[in-house]
Amino acid sequence: MRPAGAVRERAARRSQLQDDRRQSGRIAFIDQRLHLVEDVLDPNRNVDPAFRYSNVILKDGRLITGLQKKEEGEVLTFADTTGKLVAVKKSEIRQRIESPASLMPSNFAEIIKEDDFNNLMAYLLSK
Repeated sequence: MRPAGAVRERAARRSQLQDDRRQSGRIAFIDQRLHLVEDVLDPNRNVDPAFRYSNVILKDGRLITGLQKKEEGEVLTFADTTGKLVAVKKSEIRQRIESPASLMPSNFAEIIKEDDFNNLMAYLLSK
């Protein structure tokens, strides 16, 4: 049988570990919130390559701006700024310039009202 002191010491360590895990979870949640706020208010700060838009100049002079959604054989499909999918044959492309910027407006912090921003954050964090 274990001495009472050893049992209490073990219980105290277990309790400390549980507190540490709870604190770690809180920190992770706060970190998630901060990243989300940064991503919305400063969308060009750290753009994931999957969200960089392309300016595609076609041989006939048309310009397509959008996110590449898929590539199937000789066809690239882009989602334009309205969400419309535009399929382009690779052979029709004269030039493609990938932007380091996001499609999100960079002045979002200036144009959104504080209450609307808080509602947006609450909605995004609920998903």
